[in-house]
Amino acid sequence: MADPKSDATVRGVKLGGITGAYGPFNVESGEDVIDVVIRQSIAGGIGHVELVNSLIEPPMGGPCGRGPGGRGAGRGSAAPAGPAVAGGPPAPGRGPGGRGGGFGPCGVGGQVPDNITPAYTVERDKLRQWRLNAPLDRFREIRKKFDDAGLDLYSYVMTIGDDFTEPEIDAVFRHMQALSVDKFCTNQTRVAMGPRIAPYAEKYQIRPAFHTHQLSQDPNEVSSPESLAKLLTMSPMFMVNLDIGHYFDGGNDPFEYLKAHPERITHLHVRDADQDRTPVDIGTGVLHVDAMLKFVRDKNYNIAFIVEQTGRRGATNNLDALKMNIAYMRQVLLS
Repeated sequence: MADPKSDATVRGVKLGGITGAYGPFNVESGEDVIDVVIRQSIAGGIGHVELVNSLIEPPMGGPCGRGPGGRGAGRGSAAPAGPAVAGGPPAPGRGPGGRGGGFGPCGVGGQVPDNITPAYTVERDKLRQWRLNAPLDRFREIRKKFDDAGLDLYSYVMTIGDDFTEPEIDAVFRHMQALSVDKFCTNQTRVAMGPRIAPYAEKYQIRPAFHTHQLSQDPNEVSSPESLAKLLTMSPMFMVNLDIGHYFDGGNDPFEYLKAHPERITHLHVRDADQDRTPVDIGTGVLHVDAMLKFVRDKNYNIAFIVEQTGRRGATNNLDALKMNIAYMRQVLLS
């Protein structure tokens, strides 16, 4: 029998999920959350996994508390939701994604909040110190667990926020080097950080895949063809993680961008929506997911399809929904 990552590669196209789309990961006392992620990934047929950093890093406390478990996924990776409530399955949803600004007392998805308070500064510095001092063996251990399970740790998620210091940027690249990932989703990272990130991407040979949002009117947000073009001129290491739902929300055509720039796209974050931008089951909306799958398959492009949308009609929980979404994409690729 093939291993999970081989099973999840269909006619050359990698299919997978971001961990924020198929939580929660309920951890028993003394259990490693990574073991739970691996168990649920195998159960869902998720052979290519994009790992959100909040599953590894300590939660910020004080005004930034994430609640029980400290496993919030952040913006750009749909927040883990519990099983469906009585009365029906989870509906398709985007999670808290799509915004680009620093909302709330602690920002969104690791970005700096609009109003920096003393309490935030204290908690933010605690996280920075953890990153600077975290043992790299923990990250190597995580990689080994994925490899031993036959899973592809496809990508990592890390917002390099506006308030990162140079040592902190270097530290998170060292974490990714220890994870043996060659790319990462930049989540909430903004355009202006590009020149600061480029030397580290080139030093460590790890590609930042800039994650698209919907605020296309803001040139500092990664959300328009123009902002992407500006980033891609900064370094040959810079790539695009095309979130097709958020990009569409910003008034852009994700399929046209895919066709125009396939060589600079590492992976898609897969969602679907009606013309009015209401989330719908993947494959039933106007985002041409089926045509995108066939385009990548037929042109032999090395572009993965990583599901980020939560829910699907008939699913009982997020893991079940993701399994169904991967089954849909597999069926398209085999047709």
